[in-house]
Amino acid sequence: MKIGIMGAGAIGCYLGGSLQHAGHDVTFVGREGLAGEVQEHGLRLTHYQRELIHFPSDQVNFVTAPESLAECDAVLVSVKGTATQDVAAKLSQIISPEIIVVSFQNGVRNAEWLKEKLPKNPVFPGTVSFHVLREPQATFHFGTSGNLYVGTPEPARSLSSQEEKLIESLKSAGFKTVVTKNIAGVQWCKLLFNLNNAVNALSGVPLKEELSHPGYRRVLSACMLEGLEVLDRAKIRPVRVGGMLPRISPRVLPLPNWLFFRLARTMISIDPESRSSMWDDLHRGRKTEIELLNGEIVRLGSKIGYPTPINQKVVQLIRAAEEAGNGSPAIPAETLEEQVLASRSNK
Repeated sequence: MKIGIMGAGAIGCYLGGSLQHAGHDVTFVGREGLAGEVQEHGLRLTHYQRELIHFPSDQVNFVTAPESLAECDAVLVSVKGTATQDVAAKLSQIISPEIIVVSFQNGVRNAEWLKEKLPKNPVFPGTVSFHVLREPQATFHFGTSGNLYVGTPEPARSLSSQEEKLIESLKSAGFKTVVTKNIAGVQWCKLLFNLNNAVNALSGVPLKEELSHPGYRRVLSACMLEGLEVLDRAKIRPVRVGGMLPRISPRVLPLPNWLFFRLARTMISIDPESRSSMWDDLHRGRKTEIELLNGEIVRLGSKIGYPTPINQKVVQLIRAAEEAGNGSPAIPAETLEEQVLASRSNK
């Protein structure tokens, strides 16, 4: 298949590189800075359990303008959620109605925004439950276990032969790919766990180190429990995604280390150097997706009239870090716990 990657960052480059390694014709659309890295170093994919994949620069079709996506059979959208609506408008001027579009992005509303601008295209919501970290010299590291999830078509129908072919292409590239009727439940589960993106970004330490500290875990637990309360009141039911247990994990997180490490082996099955994409955004001076993660809990809470002081405080701290422009504020666990949990008194 001819597959386009709209938003060739960490996730996009790993998806596209893996698809190219499996024999597919891939076009990467991304930023000029990364295009320069690829031109100089090629594209490198590393994995915590597999061998290095390296494409020399002359084998990578990496461009900065999306016009070439018109020739693709499918476009995988992996831009930051904050850019989705602008990207949707651009794609509406470029791609024909038969081109398949799949959103592999954080958040729960991206496919909806894409469909608004691409009403005639088959648009699928998707979720990525693994983590990829961008490293120097156009290197992308797959640091955790996880799957790809793709929602079934709406209104309900069978997948077309071309859509089936895309799913098989993703599987052939080494991704466990699950087609589900309850993609909303999957997305909300992922969002609850992605509330840790902000905690990790504020901590300034790798994910494994962060999750090894009870103070940071208590902050994450509080964010998740508040999120679950909002979802319950909104009658939204997140579902289990692999080892992500949305109702059990917040209860396990505050446990003492000796017990947590026994019960949460999947949660801490992380490469020692992996960090969240939000930490990476702060490190690179870019706007984060905080409004689509903790901010989504705040938005939904406001909509149903339920206060969300914990997640509001985390949003506030990330916004302050964005404005400061100095990367992660590297807040110690005890300080972050005090700042965030004290916000409960304002509820």
